[in-house]
Parts: sequence; C-alpha cells; structure tokens
Amino acid sequence: MNREDEQINVNKVDDEPQQMSKGLKAYWIWVLGSFAVIILCALIEPLRWICVPVTGQLMAGLGLAFLIKSKKRFKTVCFYLVFIIVGVLLFVASLLSKFVPGFEPPKETVVGIVMFVGLCAMVWPIISYNYDKKKCTEEVEAECIDLIRNRSSQSGGSRSYTPMYRYTYRGKVYEVCNSSYTNYGNPYVGERLTLYVAPEDPEYFFDKRRSLKSGIGIILIGAFMFALSGLAMVILIWNPWG
Repeated sequence: MNREDEQINVNKVDDEPQQMSKGLKAYWIWVLGSFAVIILCALIEPLRWICVPVTGQLMAGLGLAFLIKSKKRFKTVCFYLVFIIVGVLLFVASLLSKFVPGFEPPKETVVGIVMFVGLCAMVWPIISYNYDKKKCTEEVEAECIDLIRNRSSQSGGSRSYTPMYRYTYRGKVYEVCNSSYTNYGNPYVGERLTLYVAPEDPEYFFDKRRSLKSGIGIILIGAFMFALSGLAMVILIWNPWG
C-alpha cells in the first residue's frame, strides 16, 4: 500500500464517525428526553411515581444499546446484562407497585442495587484493563490489515470499527480482531504498532492504546450511570412509588 492509499484510508476513518446519523440523533433525544421527564416528574408530587419506570427503561435501554454495540467477550456481555436486568426489574416493580394493590417492593434494596450498578460501571474499565494487562504479557509487532465496520451500523446509527491485526507469534501468523467497535483510537490500515498477547491463547490480545481511549469513554458512561442512580435514590426517598 502506497502513501496516497494510506492517506485516503485515514481520511475515510476520520471523516465517517463525524457524520451524525438519524439513528444517533434519535438515541440522544431519547436519553436527554428521559432525563427531562425524570426531573420534571420529580418536581411534581402527583407525578413522582413516573420517575421510577422512566429510570428503569433508561437503564435497560442503555444496557441493551451498549450490549449490541460492543459484543466483545463473556465478561463484557455479563456487565451490560446487569444494566438490562436491573432496569427491567425497576420498571416492572414500579408499575406493579402503582397498579397492583398490596404490592410493595423493598425500596432500600432497590436503591442499593441501583447504586451498586452505578459504582460497578465506574470501576469496570479499570478492572478490565488490569485483567487484560496481566493476561497478555508477550509483546508482538503487529500490522493493522483491515478496519471492520460494525454490522449493526450498516443501515443507520454511528459508524464504528474494529481493527483486524496480523502478527507472528512463535512462528505462527495470526489474523485477529476482538469485535470491540469504537469510533476513536483506531489505527489506519497499514499502520504498525505493538500489541500484547496471552501466551496460553495467542489469539487473545491487548491493544493498550485503544483500550485506554475506549476505557475513558466507559468511565464517563459509568459516571453518568452513577448520577442516574443517585437521582433514583433521591426520588425514592421522596416516595414516588405512590
């Protein structure tokens, strides 16, 4: 690949994530709209009970969105499933409490679970980063040979990619990608960089530069979820269950 081809590839990857699709706009309208409904209903006593199901659907929706976007490994899937399960339980419990006579969910337990999920979201990237760093100890020189677009963004939504790398470890050539899609921190096709692989499983690799950039994003999401759980705690103290 010559330098002109590389430059075209770089420009293509840098420009495409900047195009705001209708799907991404709708996503942010839903997130911000849910927050607006929560705040508005929290200020109006007869409507406070609405805060809880809206919070639940927001947690479940965010968990589902990130699960679809980042189908990586078993531990990541379990992480997002927690958000989905807690969100669904919060949504269903709030509706049952409002419309089923005699049903009274344990509020302290609900608050504790929501706060726990928020804390987990903040510390998860650090745990995941350290896990990969300890597991992948062998340094290899790799080349990015392709940028694979997330299939879920083919017909809409933001465009995200995962790089495919080629490297040689103990005389064997590997071509691998980890199915973690993002818009940021991706190398360009033809770029050479250092990766770290697990000696017992050479197809399991650690891209330190890309993990740091994506980890910062997840920490910000965790802070967002922690703020959301804090808001849920406040509205629960105000007895919005009805």
